[in-house]
Amino acid sequence: MVKAKKAPTKKAEPKKVQKRGAKAVEEDKEDVILKEKRTVKPSNAMKSPFYDRKVHIYQKWSEAEMKLVEYMWSDSTPESDIVFNGKGLQIEGVFFLSLYPEIEVAAPIIDVWSIILNNEEQFRDELSQKRNVYCSTLMLPHRMVDFDDGMELEKRRNTFEENFKSVLKNSGLKDINDVGLIFFPCIKMTESGSNHYYVICFNLKNGNIDILDNIDNGIEDISARYGKYAQVLSLYVAGEYVAGGRETKFIVREGEIELKVAMGLWGE
Repeated sequence: MVKAKKAPTKKAEPKKVQKRGAKAVEEDKEDVILKEKRTVKPSNAMKSPFYDRKVHIYQKWSEAEMKLVEYMWSDSTPESDIVFNGKGLQIEGVFFLSLYPEIEVAAPIIDVWSIILNNEEQFRDELSQKRNVYCSTLMLPHRMVDFDDGMELEKRRNTFEENFKSVLKNSGLKDINDVGLIFFPCIKMTESGSNHYYVICFNLKNGNIDILDNIDNGIEDISARYGKYAQVLSLYVAGEYVAGGRETKFIVREGEIELKVAMGLWGE
């Protein structure tokens, strides 16, 4: 009688236990593909054409605001402390001391304010009107305007284009087609050696270019009053306007763009 042979049995393999805890996280870190952090923007529910962007100077400060001001302007606070940090700009407390009366405001303070204003514009209702864009004082360095040879011209143009694209990106805008008004703070050296600030405002809706200046020196000729800086900047902005696929509304005659000084309340 032939005995039945037993079927070969497989050796039991140890079960793989899923690792848990901090050690597993450490080992699996290399296999994780980190995604780029998504930019958080205000939802449509937070946007409104009635959003209040005005600064009410007579409104009582909150306790947190009072403590911040006391810290910034305290004699015991190190002037090298970073008071503002955002959009790639870090500002030390010493620059904020220029906000005292009868002291020339430091250019970085104006750059900080432009960042704040652009952030506020994110709350504008997209259906109400196009956004405003506030540029920094570094869009087109003055030293680059004094040279007109070929290589410097190309470098100057590229510098402006890169800076302008950076402002649009930091403002959450794709291109100039989403913009209604653009504000450029500019600096002019006076005869006394101090800096004088004025603003060039580009209205992309009607093609007007207004220079906001609080000093009326009686000079009507724009080139004589502001040098060629205002003209160069304006022509570059007009170029960006056309590059964005829009028909230019700016008035250009014999290579010069039409500008006008809007004194109004700024001259009083």
